[in-house]
Amino acid sequence: MLALILSLATGRGEPVQLARTIPIPWNKEILKDPETASSQLKSLLEEGRLEEFYVLAKKKLHDSRQELKETNRFSEKGYLDRLWMLYYITAVPLLTVDYSPDVPHPRFNKDDYVLKRAALMQIAFELISDEDYLRYERQHHKELVHLFASYSAGLLKRVRESYDPDLEEKLKKMKFQSRKDDPAEISKRNYLFFINKQILRDNRNSTIPSYINMMEELLMGRLWSYFHGQPREVEKYIKLAGYQSEEEIDELIFRTLARTPKTEFLYQGARGKRYERKIRSGKESSVNDRYLHSIDRALKAQKAKAGQ
Repeated sequence: MLALILSLATGRGEPVQLARTIPIPWNKEILKDPETASSQLKSLLEEGRLEEFYVLAKKKLHDSRQELKETNRFSEKGYLDRLWMLYYITAVPLLTVDYSPDVPHPRFNKDDYVLKRAALMQIAFELISDEDYLRYERQHHKELVHLFASYSAGLLKRVRESYDPDLEEKLKKMKFQSRKDDPAEISKRNYLFFINKQILRDNRNSTIPSYINMMEELLMGRLWSYFHGQPREVEKYIKLAGYQSEEEIDELIFRTLARTPKTEFLYQGARGKRYERKIRSGKESSVNDRYLHSIDRALKAQKAKAGQ
C-alpha cells in the first residue's frame, strides 16, 4: 500500500513531513466529508495548526471510543473515519519546544505522547463483536492487519526517537552558555523564559521511558496475535518500530513476551539459544505475560462470536 505524499505545515507555517513509511487506508472518500473527524484533522494540519491538531484528535479519538463502547455497532463510514484518524495520529510528528524568545511558551505538556499511547491502546484493546464488523473484518483482514501492525510500530517509533538520554547534560550546557551571553543582548525576562522552556523539555523527556515500556507491551501483544507462528513477520514490524540490531530485537521479545508454548515460535533457533545463555547467566529480563493472556482470551471470545 502506498504511503501518502505529504505537504502539510507546522504551527509556524513551515512544511512538515509526515512519516512516509506509514501506509494509508484504502478509501480516501471519507476525507471529502467536512463533518468527519479525519477531514477536520487533515484541515488543521494543512493550516499548520499542529497543537490544535493534538487537542482535537484527543477529543475525537475519545468520542469514537465512547460511541463504540456504548453502541457496539459497526458502520463502515465510522470505521474508515477512525482508520484515517489513526493514520494521522501515527504519521504526525511530535511537538517540539522552540527556545526563541519571540515564540510564546507552549501550551502543551505531554498531549502528544498521551495521544500516541491512546491510539495504540485503541488498536490493542478494541475488539468489536458486532456481526457486521466481523464480516467486514474478514473481507479486509489482510489490509487491516497490515495497517494496525504498521500503525502500532509507527506510534512506538515516534516516541522512541524523541527520547534523549543525554538531554539533562545538554540542557546544563545550554544554561551555562546563556549565562555568558552579553546582558545587553539577553534580558532577564528572556532568560527566565528560556529556563522555563528547558524545564518543560526536561520534564517531557523524563517521562518518555514509561510511555515506551507500555507501548512496547501493546505492540508485541498485537504482533503476537496478528502473526502467531510467523516470526519473520513479527520481526519485520519490530524493525519498523526502530529496533534494528539482533540484540535490540532479542531484548524486546525477552522483556515483553515470556517464553511459553504460545510464544515458543519466537524462541526457535539461535534466539532460543541466546535466551538460554541469558537465563544461565542470571540476566533474565523481567516479563509481563498478563497482557498476552488477556489478548488471547479476547481473541477466543471474538472467534466464538464469529462462529455463532
